Amino acid sequence: MFTGIFLRLRKPTLDSIRKRKARYDDLCEARYYHGGGMEGSRYVTKVYRNEDAKTIVSIEGSARHDILSKFMIYEVADDTIDKLNEFVKEYNMSIWDIFPESKFEVLDAPSTSLTLEFNIPGQKYGESVTISYDRDMPDEAYDVLNNFMKLISQSVSEGKLCDTYLYDFDDERKIYVGKDIENSDEDVEKIIHNDWENGDVRLYGGYDSVLIINYGDYENNEFRIKEIIHEPYRDHNASWYIVLEGENDENKPIYLTMDDWRLFISDEKGNDLYLESK
Repeated sequence: MFTGIFLRLRKPTLDSIRKRKARYDDLCEARYYHGGGMEGSRYVTKVYRNEDAKTIVSIEGSARHDILSKFMIYEVADDTIDKLNEFVKEYNMSIWDIFPESKFEVLDAPSTSLTLEFNIPGQKYGESVTISYDRDMPDEAYDVLNNFMKLISQSVSEGKLCDTYLYDFDDERKIYVGKDIENSDEDVEKIIHNDWENGDVRLYGGYDSVLIINYGDYENNEFRIKEIIHEPYRDHNASWYIVLEGENDENKPIYLTMDDWRLFISDEKGNDLYLESK
């Protein structure tokens, strides 16, 4: 007489979920989020159709809460959302929020989730289902989620990069860099106060305008912004460059500028090393 109660208390399996009735079946948007934790990182991948009915994948990344987010906007194949929708229906992912909450909680840990938006016939606004990676799911469920994200990655690899910029959430505006774009001193400082790296070479920025650079003879030395000069440096594609001075007289000045979102460090002899943002 207690069999039915026992079955309801059992953790759902992928096979049992696939046999249930789907809640929604017309995917219109998908959003992957990973972030939070002690450093306040933020990584978001979003698939949607824009006002021109183009299918777009927006990829956003910020390694810390106090630095700007870098956006990369791709136009991908028109059938991308249709393929994702078929995948969602195959695994009945519109009801995956029935997986129970995990009994364990890790304090100050980042969180990960996938939010699926669905069109609903007769409704102006759709409905959403958020699948938290913190839920108590079988191991196979994470394989399914990984394969879902691989479909998005494949569409990006076959798509076209149509825009890239840094976004200032405080001022709600995009920041671009180029020879024909006038960046203010404040813009320049926000851009370089990011997390840049190239192999073992790192540059760290902070709001106190102190840069700790691990770069050859300048390893683990601190530099301050001496001057921001609003003109291109050599043949690099930015309308500015920065002169940095060391904390002691032994450190020779170095120069910073940008080119296609690569941050270049040059010594006084003009030797370049570029750093990619994380």
